[in-house]
Amino acid sequence: MAMQPTRAFLHEVVTSATSSDGTFYVVGYVFDADHDRHLVFATSANFEDPRLLPLMKGQEISLTSGSPCLEVLPLSQQSEEVRYQVAEQLSELSLEPQTCAAG
Repeated sequence: MAMQPTRAFLHEVVTSATSSDGTFYVVGYVFDADHDRHLVFATSANFEDPRLLPLMKGQEISLTSGSPCLEVLPLSQQSEEVRYQVAEQLSELSLEPQTCAAG
């Protein structure tokens, strides 16, 4: 069995849902350094806010082995660059409604 990566580039987020126990989760795909595609997930139990995962698209994110797929480490454990990009996008998103209202 191939080693699972601990870092990979987030390619896309494909779905989100709430499990039967009430845990919100987001599922996506990453590509590792060998260009292999892996399924990843982030849950509300382990990730500050899984809704932030799409804001990490295109970034090299930190992962931990899960069963049967990889789990995205919490935002607080991501690189400074990833945290900065998420913060920038959140700032733009929060300003967008005000800009539209003014226009």
